[in-house]
Amino acid sequence: MITRRHFVAIVPALLALALLLPAAPARAAHPGPNGPIAYQKADGTIRVLSLDGSQATIFNPIVGVTALLENPSVSPDGTRVAFVFAGPANTEIWTYHLGSGQYTQLTAVDELGLASSPSWEPDGSAIVFTGIDTRDQLIKLWSVTPDGQTRPTPIGGPPNGTLEVAVSPRGDVIATWDEIGDRIELYVRATGEQVTLFTTGDGGIVGGQSPQAETANGQPFQNALNFSWAPDGSSVLFDCNGGQVCEIRTDGTGLRIVTDGIPNTGQAFFHGSYTPAGDEIVYAAFPPSNPNNPQVPRLFVVPASAGRLADGSNETQVTVDDGQFTADSQPDVGVAFGTPPTGGTLPPTPLPGGGGSGGGGSTSAFDDDPAVTPSIGTNDPTTTALDISAVRFGQAGSADVAVLSRNDRFPDSLAGTALTGDGPLLLTSSAQLDPAVGQELTRALPDGSTVYLLGGVNALSVAVEQAVRDLGLTPVRLAGPDRIATALAVADEVQRRYPGRAPLALVARAGGPADNPTAGWADSVSAGGLAARNRTPILLTDSAALDPRVEAWLTDNGIASTALLGGSVALSDAVLAGVPGGIRVAGPDRTATAAAVVRDLWQTPTDGPRRYVLVNGFVDNGWAFGLASAGIGADHDAPTLLVGDQVSASTAELLGQCGNPEVQTVAIGDTSVIGSAVHSTVNTLDGQAC
Repeated sequence: MITRRHFVAIVPALLALALLLPAAPARAAHPGPNGPIAYQKADGTIRVLSLDGSQATIFNPIVGVTALLENPSVSPDGTRVAFVFAGPANTEIWTYHLGSGQYTQLTAVDELGLASSPSWEPDGSAIVFTGIDTRDQLIKLWSVTPDGQTRPTPIGGPPNGTLEVAVSPRGDVIATWDEIGDRIELYVRATGEQVTLFTTGDGGIVGGQSPQAETANGQPFQNALNFSWAPDGSSVLFDCNGGQVCEIRTDGTGLRIVTDGIPNTGQAFFHGSYTPAGDEIVYAAFPPSNPNNPQVPRLFVVPASAGRLADGSNETQVTVDDGQFTADSQPDVGVAFGTPPTGGTLPPTPLPGGGGSGGGGSTSAFDDDPAVTPSIGTNDPTTTALDISAVRFGQAGSADVAVLSRNDRFPDSLAGTALTGDGPLLLTSSAQLDPAVGQELTRALPDGSTVYLLGGVNALSVAVEQAVRDLGLTPVRLAGPDRIATALAVADEVQRRYPGRAPLALVARAGGPADNPTAGWADSVSAGGLAARNRTPILLTDSAALDPRVEAWLTDNGIASTALLGGSVALSDAVLAGVPGGIRVAGPDRTATAAAVVRDLWQTPTDGPRRYVLVNGFVDNGWAFGLASAGIGADHDAPTLLVGDQVSASTAELLGQCGNPEVQTVAIGDTSVIGSAVHSTVNTLDGQAC
């Protein structure tokens, strides 16, 4: 067991095993301002790297005893670092005070063995960890106060087999690694319920590696180890697929690859950890091989929402290349010293099967038969939006919010997709609230819930607003004097509702030529699902030049990466030059641009059922079908692909890629919108390369 836990060694040969053997997870980053990074060095010490570039070293506190210091975990107030003292006879939990330099031993060999995986309670009052009870030789969860004045006490938790623990930022759930069952579980402390977040295919470890793992929604992943909480408690990072960092929401939806690792780039990534502000993810990685860069792990950081781009252009190296035997791993980013803990004020942690941050998470949007592409909706986008809402939020009152938009123009709806991960996007006429829409609002939402009205009174009239209020709901209008300003108002609400979740912004053209009504949204409609899933703002600007208001918003909100949707006709090179960290996501036509959004921004799983939402991108009202279905993308990790009367080569390439076990698709609109011939082609393409 010690070998499995203490996988970071001094020799490079053992360093390579870091991808194969489980280690203690990176700890949860507690909500608050970003502070120093505590991380493990292969020389047996723990380093603390401050924001000003200065470093402190936590050394072995016992002179004359050979030991490694591992698993650093920064306290919620940023004043202490808990760590594992891995000595020759046992492992113990210690703390180090960053202000005074005082070491405190919290556990001793006479009461429990192999203490490991320290994780702080959100208020900093205690540390939860795992260890062997010397009385019955069972692995249990323990709690101990950080001052060392109390003895460790066993606490309620999962049965024997728990090797890793991480307390959620709210403190209501403990994530655990069950080696016997080979699964990661969420232990609900109030009820004692154990909910499996994902598990392996056969429930055991084979050859030192985990077999194929499945999420709670049945999506397979491999080697799911070393988990770490997002600071808002909505998701968990973990190592996966033998060299990548992945993320899944705690409700079992939204599975994504944060990094682009083996086999795609020849690099390997592990030990992901959120910053307390939630805007970035720090991880360890083997740098690209070159004579001046030895193959040992260093720490890197990327924007949290975008993840690592395939070319690594948005990745920043944090620690320096200071020798072949000084590997860096297991980072934990703490809050600024003395920050008051706030994690306990967060909302309850979402759980699999209970809806949550990905909307309803309903599996009924996709058919279990890979040879069949089901349809949702009719030939009318307003009715189709109602049908999508019913599929996503089948249980009455299960939506958190709703987004209401006009049914005749696209810009407001495009910006509003970033708010539809938690509720439906519904369409109505500008003058009056459609009665069927009113009925769906009252069915899907609890009394008093927020309904976002997109645009001013010309977009949605005062009568529409009053009708929403008369339903017992709370209308909140997001509007500006024009479509660009309305998109900025929506972006402000996205930032307020989902703080720290938008280091990436998407920019789209605000309109198109009058003689080509589909051109205005052709390159951006496929990004609606991405915006809904990642809570990423979509900003609008004129094609020729960056609107000064957009430029100011990007600067004021600290956006580091900006993705332009479409080629230089849609958004000029002048726009690209004016945005921070600008990249262009485009193809030679609208279907190729949608495919580029998948490859460059979405980062879908390399294995497991790939799910795609099919939208007709060539009919005049295609935007309405596409944007109303953005929430399906959030619920099912399903990008939007565009089709017309036929399936383009760009779309066919993605649908035909080999996967395990299949590609799943859903068509938005009936067969008068996406024809039977397209359905037949899609079903034939399904995983054809296999």
